[in-house]
Amino acid sequence: MVTAHRDQILRQQVAAWLLAEDIRSYCADLVNAGMRIDDPWLAWAHTYADDLDPLADPPGIPSDPPSSVAVPTPRQQHVGRTASAAPPCQPSHPNRRWYHG
Repeated sequence: MVTAHRDQILRQQVAAWLLAEDIRSYCADLVNAGMRIDDPWLAWAHTYADDLDPLADPPGIPSDPPSSVAVPTPRQQHVGRTASAAPPCQPSHPNRRWYHG
């Protein structure tokens, strides 16, 4: 149960990190395509990517799940990167968003 819980959290963190990296890469491509670097859309997108990125404040190992919480079993295959993946919703860390304790 602990392994499944940690697997789920790790996958959510990796998905958030990949999405943040994709957003940053897309912003760079927008600038290369001619968008002004001071465009408000780019500023918002960079801030959003920073908010998603768990590496901005590395989370450490999550707490064990409460015994009454059912955690799905880990997937057997790696899930590929998708641009349509929604960012995970997690409790807030006192300093950032990846607090699990």
